[in-house]
Amino acid sequence: MKSTIITLIMLMGGFTVVRAQEDKTVDEMINDAIFEFYGIDLSGKAYSNSNSNSKEEDTDNQIYAALPMMAEFPGGMNAQVDFINKNLVYPKECISNNIEGKIILKIIVEKDGRISSAEVMKSSKDKHPALIREALRLVSIMPRWTPAQYRDNDSGRLRNVRFQTYVSVFFRLRDGKYLPFVMPPENSTSKKTTQNNPLYKPASFISTKTFEEQILPNMNKAIILSFYAAWAKPCNELNRDWDTLFGTFNGKYRLCHIDVDNHEESDGLADRYEVSAIPTLILIYNRNGDFVNWRGYGKGSESAIKSWFEDGIRKAESYFGR
Repeated sequence: MKSTIITLIMLMGGFTVVRAQEDKTVDEMINDAIFEFYGIDLSGKAYSNSNSNSKEEDTDNQIYAALPMMAEFPGGMNAQVDFINKNLVYPKECISNNIEGKIILKIIVEKDGRISSAEVMKSSKDKHPALIREALRLVSIMPRWTPAQYRDNDSGRLRNVRFQTYVSVFFRLRDGKYLPFVMPPENSTSKKTTQNNPLYKPASFISTKTFEEQILPNMNKAIILSFYAAWAKPCNELNRDWDTLFGTFNGKYRLCHIDVDNHEESDGLADRYEVSAIPTLILIYNRNGDFVNWRGYGKGSESAIKSWFEDGIRKAESYFGR
């Protein structure tokens, strides 16, 4: 506790430390200090839903990143934005110096809706410390979220699970005062663009049995399993950019899209390849089923994902003697 208080004092004083004890980064110590200061449990303990007696639910501590029923702020995104706008206290030092910015926090929502941890994303770590402190404070006073839910494969019932998501806090000024963030209208141009660009989905799905008994044994080039969900924006972006990213590899692989919401289609393959986030790409490069994978997609990762794809295709071509 003593070291935590010292860390908090150092943060407020603007000191910079390169490496802390126990290999903790400064950012981790800052997060620990602020969350402990505001009384949030960072033990990583998974909280059980008080309405459930399921042993499976109590012992499932996996953190999910994409589900049809994701964790959300009570009342949805609009309510979350209203909460931030009403409770945000713009740091005086930032107002005086006209400092603005966007802080993105990665949070873990437990099974009972409590936020158990928050991490400042890399893109936000160069922002003013006072903005980071205020963003963390806002998260620390949020009410319990509606937990994420997952449909159990055996029983078919829904159970609460731990979930990873993101909270963005916008710090903007106008005439020396905080300018609240306003959600874009539902019929915005960006949404229309997403809806008008179809997914690259084959007419028929690939079942686990078909894959294992027909496709894999008879493969003569790389196989790409693309796990996606129609409701997930990163999946839509990846599918729209597919030809631009991988057009030079046409004819060098077989593409199979796997809809994670279609349990008949995805359950066996998603479990086999431990798919816990979407989009996930599985590139299988030989008949033994050896593979390399890639999770997630966003602007800025284009060169890295193309390089990964090229390496996987090269392994397949080497295996098949091409």
